[in-house]
Amino acid sequence: LYNVQEKISGQADCPIVHKIIDCSVLKEILSSENVIIISSPLTRCLDTVNLLQNSVSVTWPIIVDKTIIERGMGRWEGQKKTIIIKQFPEFFYNGKFIVKLTPIGGGEKYVDFRNRLIFFIHTIKELLKEKHIIVCSHNQTLRMITALITNKNFDIIPSYPNGVVTKIL
Repeated sequence: LYNVQEKISGQADCPIVHKIIDCSVLKEILSSENVIIISSPLTRCLDTVNLLQNSVSVTWPIIVDKTIIERGMGRWEGQKKTIIIKQFPEFFYNGKFIVKLTPIGGGEKYVDFRNRLIFFIHTIKELLKEKHIIVCSHNQTLRMITALITNKNFDIIPSYPNGVVTKIL
């Protein structure tokens, strides 16, 4: 909903509005029992997980993990992005938040956000050896996980489209 309303979501919870999911990338693993879903606890992710499982007619185990919640955007959460950009232009470049900066009003520092996701990757390393892992999380979080796993700079990782399952590894 916040994407449609052009609001900054961060860790604020809001419902999903598009109830269609492209999970064609999962064709190879649909019959596998070695699949686990790890989801952020926010409603928009849990609803997406339910939508995914209904779309592919499977029931894989789900682990809800607060470690992969979106980056905290402080008092900007729930605010119109255009208004925040006008108030704090030094935090944005071409309409995109400069991720190495800390959002105003209790936002999560980049280093803390990155370290939280390094911890997550370390906790799933053993699982990755024996399971296919589907992570249902948020754009900045998924981009950081991708950057850390692929050893690439966060800034070059493109945004993930909503409602599309994308293969990282």
